[in-house]
Amino acid sequence: MKHFKAYSIILLIPLLSYCGGSDSGSDNQQRRRSVSVEVTPVLRGTITDEIKTYASIQASDIVAVTPQVSNRITRLYADIGDTVRAGQLLAKIYDVPLRDLTIRDQAQVKQARIAFSRDSSSFTRQKSLYDKQLLSEADYQNAITQYETARASLESSIASLTQNREALNNSEIRSPVYGVVIRRNVAVGDVAGAGTVAFEIANLSGLESRLYLPVRDWERTKVGQTVNFRLSGDTREAARGVVTRLSPQIDPVTGLGEIVVTIQQRSTGIVQGSLTEATIQVSIRDEVIVIPRTALIENVQTVIEPESNTIRLNRTYSAFVVADSVAVRRQLTLGIQMGDKIEILSGLTEGDQLVTTGMNNLDDNTPVKIITGKSTGSTERSLKNNGNRQN
Repeated sequence: MKHFKAYSIILLIPLLSYCGGSDSGSDNQQRRRSVSVEVTPVLRGTITDEIKTYASIQASDIVAVTPQVSNRITRLYADIGDTVRAGQLLAKIYDVPLRDLTIRDQAQVKQARIAFSRDSSSFTRQKSLYDKQLLSEADYQNAITQYETARASLESSIASLTQNREALNNSEIRSPVYGVVIRRNVAVGDVAGAGTVAFEIANLSGLESRLYLPVRDWERTKVGQTVNFRLSGDTREAARGVVTRLSPQIDPVTGLGEIVVTIQQRSTGIVQGSLTEATIQVSIRDEVIVIPRTALIENVQTVIEPESNTIRLNRTYSAFVVADSVAVRRQLTLGIQMGDKIEILSGLTEGDQLVTTGMNNLDDNTPVKIITGKSTGSTERSLKNNGNRQN
């Protein structure tokens, strides 16, 4: 029995030695294998906290042009979409009756001036005689009455002429502002009446845009913030404005908050009704750590809350840096995100060699080989494909 146990031990020792030798060789081979990566130095830069939305440009004021006299329209001089200046003729109303009244009143004014001049001279003579006590009190009072009547008649005829001249001028419907015609409610032959809107004109002396934002973005928006506009499909800035008014409440139906942006600068491509992409600059941070989004690694864990039986997602972010030819994972705290750039609040320092390509093949303490972006060959193409999948 003792011989059997000794024999068994002798057999087991080489078996254990063989297994141990195989694992050690595999570990050494793994340690010797390096992963090719691309790196970029971590730098400080400027990043902007932005809110993006779509918005249309509109006039700050819509002016309703209403005729002041009633008669039929004889001619139109403007239509929808026309840009008009202040005082420009829009339409003509039939004015023959008004012209006749004006001619009549001009004649009456002329007659009243002659009568007033005559009675004024007579009154001057009568007053001179009265002062010399050569005229009775009754005759003097009659002279005063005749003089005052002539003066009142002249003033009345002048007022009537002025009124009819104004009505004649109003037979020409003119734009009160510089703007663009957005609605025409009359046609040739229609009877234009006081109180009926003939044209609506968007005042182009002041343009604005009304933005509707979710609660979180609405709360971050403040009066005075800069807003940039660009036309859809264009990368160039087309207009710039500033937040001037904020709605004090959220719309109970849509759940959106309204803000008003006054346009301060604009290109010729910005007109009434232009659809734009608006970018609100909430804040600008200078001299902060900024890295490309492609270097970021996101880890999402699903957590079930036992008390409420709800599912919650825990997101953590990390990135790899190279130190002494070894990849080191750094846990990150994120700040502002703008496009393909992300602010890093903690986890990286300026000058770190940040891995930008090949992160999928890395773990802590993985040996790495740094390659440049100019490398060619299948290895580089593979790394680029890995980077695209990571994005």
